[in-house]
Amino acid sequence: MSSLICWNCGHDLSDEPLPISRHATCDKCAEVLHCCRFCDHFKPGQPGDCENELADPPNEKASANFCEFFKPNATAFGGAIETHDQTRAKLDSLFGDESNSIEEKGNPLDDLFSD
Repeated sequence: MSSLICWNCGHDLSDEPLPISRHATCDKCAEVLHCCRFCDHFKPGQPGDCENELADPPNEKASANFCEFFKPNATAFGGAIETHDQTRAKLDSLFGDESNSIEEKGNPLDDLFSD
């Protein structure tokens, strides 16, 4: 198995003893590790969001559980944490860049009521 990283923050969990205890938490973000979100069987969109037909998945996918089919997923972390600039660039691509702001264009009502 490749080295595990926290499903929530991406922190390295190589020091975490296996099998992962129901009470184990991430040292960095304090999220529980023995949960659906960190399981290899977690598949959103499947019935119960679990691909294991024998499992009885809980409603809260980020809470600790007693599932006997739990298997840690080394790729559960959704990706790199974005910086403010990366997030701003994505918003600008969706809604237009900052040069299209109302402050720079002026108030559209000024054209209607100008002399």
